[in-house]
Amino acid sequence: SVEFSGFSSTYNKIIIEFSEIVTATDSVNINYYFGTSGTADTGSNYAETLVARGFDGSSHIGTPSRKVALSNSIGRLTPDDAAVKLGTGTGENFSGYMVVNNVNSPTNYKTSYGFISTFGDSPHHNYNILSSTYKSTSAINYVKFLSSSGNLASGKIKFIGVR
Repeated sequence: SVEFSGFSSTYNKIIIEFSEIVTATDSVNINYYFGTSGTADTGSNYAETLVARGFDGSSHIGTPSRKVALSNSIGRLTPDDAAVKLGTGTGENFSGYMVVNNVNSPTNYKTSYGFISTFGDSPHHNYNILSSTYKSTSAINYVKFLSSSGNLASGKIKFIGVR
């Protein structure tokens, strides 16, 4: 996993860029936690809608999606669906971005959107459109990205603060 903490209160929006993220375990998805007290919030405060489209080598992947009310205990960057899992095969990786709004807002929940491109299990090429909410009016000061099983093997994650 990769953890970040101690964000500046100068920025109310952060852009998180993922580049060539590779997992150490086969058939996994990528998840995240936010936190407001310097640690991961594992309470029921996450919701997302993920839409995935792609090609699995012989046919088009439908639109696997995950729609969850504000009751999930973890956020997801890639759907928990067999057709779009990441793996350890040659060339398997994901890249993309996530924009987190209202990072320091004392009145609004934290909303996010993003776009992820993957080449993973099957093999398949896939894109995920992300829309999510983190139910907290406290400032986010912690983010953790992790594989649903095992470790992240390599890649780059970049944070960009926007006023």
